Amino acid sequence: MKIADIKPIILPTKIKQVDEHLYRGTAVFSPIKAYKIKKRGITQIIDLRHENNIFARSFRNLENLYCKLLKIKYVKKSFYTNKKEQLPNKDYFDDLIKQIDSSKKTYIHCHFGKHRTGFAVAMYQKDKGVSKDEIIKQLLNCKWDTTNQRYNLINFLENFL
Repeated sequence: MKIADIKPIILPTKIKQVDEHLYRGTAVFSPIKAYKIKKRGITQIIDLRHENNIFARSFRNLENLYCKLLKIKYVKKSFYTNKKEQLPNKDYFDDLIKQIDSSKKTYIHCHFGKHRTGFAVAMYQKDKGVSKDEIIKQLLNCKWDTTNQRYNLINFLENFL
């Protein structure tokens, strides 16, 4: 095992507020982050990670445990974004927005809090009437890696926004 292999364990615990109802960030890798989320009054966590390896499943199991201990609702809504045909359809996003709206405060994340989280937050903001220009600006400000994900970003913008 290399140091690069444990990189996800030491990610920052930043929690970014989208609006009074929605927060976004990285996965909940520690009980400290789970406690910070609970302290903000967040009652629901939506996990967008795709279970593509044993590490992702392990982190998801730990996060689910933290949620149970702190009495935070845990919702798994995974999707994968590496191929055009794997982008979710509009029904997926409509269901996701209903899930967000069903809770007083929601924290949404994928693994790194960029791509899948960006898609989900963009659709939520579109539903709430945020302008397309502002949505694109926020996508790019959340460290969207346009070199690796440029095709998916363009495809997403053309098909959903």
